[in-house]
Parts: sequence; structure tokens; C-alpha cells
Amino acid sequence: MTTFAYITYAQMEAQAVRHFQRYHDRTSFQTIARDLFARREYREGVPDLPRDITWSALSDEAFYDVMLRLPVRDIFRDAADTASPQAGADGIFPAQARRHRDADSILPGSAYAIAAEAIMPETLEVYAIRYIRDIVERMHTHNFFEVNYVFSGKCNMIFENETRELTAGELCIIAPHSRHDVTVTDESIVVSLMLRQSTFETTFFALLAQEDLLASFFRGILYSRTETANYMLFSTDNSPEIRASIKDIFMESHIRDSYSAGCIVSRVQLLFSLMLRRYADSIRFYENQKNTTEHTSVTRLLQYIQTHAGTVTLASLADTFGYNPSYLSRLIRNVTGRTLTQILTTYRLKKAVGLLVQTNLSIEAIARTVGYDSVDHFSRQFKRCCGMPPREYRRRQLPDG
Repeated sequence: MTTFAYITYAQMEAQAVRHFQRYHDRTSFQTIARDLFARREYREGVPDLPRDITWSALSDEAFYDVMLRLPVRDIFRDAADTASPQAGADGIFPAQARRHRDADSILPGSAYAIAAEAIMPETLEVYAIRYIRDIVERMHTHNFFEVNYVFSGKCNMIFENETRELTAGELCIIAPHSRHDVTVTDESIVVSLMLRQSTFETTFFALLAQEDLLASFFRGILYSRTETANYMLFSTDNSPEIRASIKDIFMESHIRDSYSAGCIVSRVQLLFSLMLRRYADSIRFYENQKNTTEHTSVTRLLQYIQTHAGTVTLASLADTFGYNPSYLSRLIRNVTGRTLTQILTTYRLKKAVGLLVQTNLSIEAIARTVGYDSVDHFSRQFKRCCGMPPREYRRRQLPDG
């Protein structure tokens, strides 16, 4: 195992709290880290993290203790000595440490950019960190997806023109290039997962191929010609499944081997699937009052299409939402990367597969149920998608098939 110099999250948080109690103002993450390293309060070696147990098996309290032991590496000398420094393999550190040697000089109310290349290990597409309390608020943007989850307590999220409090069990996915900040001012436990945008399409191709609100959200960000601020908020009722999934994502981020890169992607896929299975009805989006018709209505459009896939048409959708049909068609294509016909076909055939396997309905009845007037047309579409006619698909799913 590679050894290195590091300080821990426990040291960082203790210093942040001491600073706030003494001076009654908050300092920056990088200022604290720089001071601790300058005073030679770092450790050398391999961080003391559990390596013989799956982290989802840890109690919440034990997991919180593990997060306090996560390492922060000494990157300041590297940042000063190289033109394009890279994140240390085990480091956790904001990109502003590289791009802004002294973030305290940033003007209040301004926003700076954080690059995935400066904060995430090169070998990982997903990285997990924990928020430290009493760190100064800085509005910022970045070029990766950010997934924030509140394990306990609460945090304050400023997003563009909106301020909201996230509470225990809430999970928020923030789109790249959105101006935002998240702060913790007490003993609450809030974590963040970072997902690269640059390789998202190839890494999460299975997710993007789905026809659900989460896939549409990601496609809308990836294929949009403009940078649109947005978030997607789930209320998960403190689900043990969600918490366990996030704990294992942390494990893959910080106890790494040759399998970690693949495992962490699979664990994020599982997390997203669990959220959609249990909590799709709780989804909320950012409502930008300056751009309500172009933005908020699109998310409502996608929800409406998913709910009414069996009967909706372009004309009925345009009439329901008050759009010109041609404009609506272009809008859906720009946001999702697909046409309305492609979206409806995927929804309908996905539902048809379930009915073929789980019911004894005739092929004709299934075709009508999912929105096809013609059984022949339904069968052609099904064969094009699944490689065989619906009757053959059902036969093969039977125990003796």
C-alpha cells in the first residue's frame, strides 16, 4: 500500500469549529488544511479505515466515525509547483485549492468553477466526500453531477435564486454548471457524491437508455445545447437501503483496488434504481421563476408522458400544456435527446414486457392496454426492440420455455 502525508476530517472539523468559536466567522476548507500542514500536524502512512468489512454493514454511528478518519492530502506544494496539478489518489480536496490559492480573496456573492479533474482521482468516475461544518459559504459551479444526501440533521442549500433547507433522508442531484452552495452549521451529517459529466454517457449508458424521469434529467443535461441550472430532489424517508448503498459507494471511493472503478459504477446504478423504485413519486425539480415555461414545464411534461404513455399524442400533449405542436416536438428532442415517438415506444414496450410475463392477457389485449390500435404494428415494434415476436417472448419466459 502507498503511504502518504495526510490530515483527517476530524482534524479539519475541529479546527473549523475552533476558528468559528474564537473569531465568530467562518474560514475556508483550504485555509484550514494549509494551516494544519504548515504546523506539521499531519500523519504519515495509510489511513486507518475498515478493510475487512463491507461498509453497508456498519451502523450509522460507526460509519460516521469512519468518515472522520478519511484523509485530506497535502496538495499545496504540488499545486504551486505544477501548471496543471492532479488530485492525489487518496485525496479529498476542493478544486479551488488549485485554481484559487487563497479563496478568502473571492468577492462575496461571486461564483467560482470547480473542475472534476482537480478533485476526483483519475481512476474513478464517482467520488464521495463529507461536508465539514462551519466552513465559509462560497457560491460555485462545477463540471460534474453532484449528489447530496443528508444522513442526519439538516443543511442549507442555496441554488441560483432559491434557498432551501434539506433535511434527513433527502437526496438532491445537482446538474453541472448550476450556481449553488451547501453549508452545514451544526453536527448534522451530510455527504456528497461526484459523478463525472465528461464520461457519464459511456459510464452510465444503461441508465441513459431507460425511459424514466431520472434518465430524462441526465439526458437533458448531457445533450442540451445550453447550460441550464437544475436539480432533482428525492425524499427517501431515511431508507436503510439508500443509506447502505451510499455507505458502499464511500467504501469503493476510499478502499480502492483493481475492482473499485467497476464496482462503484454498479453501486451508483443500484442507488439510482432504488430511488426510482421507491421514491419516484416524491421527485421535485428546481423552479426558476425567470424561465418557468421553458424549464419547469419540461419536467412536468416528462412526468405527464410517463403517466399517460398509453394514450398521449403530440397533439393532446400540446393542447394540455398550451404549446404549438412543432415547438413542443423540438423542445422534447432538445431536452431528452429523443423524439416523443421514441419515448412513448420505449415506455409502451417496457410495460408490455411486464404484462407478457406477469399476466395471462392475450397479445391483443396487451397491445390495446399499452396504447396500440393495431396488433400487427405492436408485434413489429416489439420484435424490433426485443428481437422476437411477443408470443415467442412470453413462451421463452415460461418455466418450461
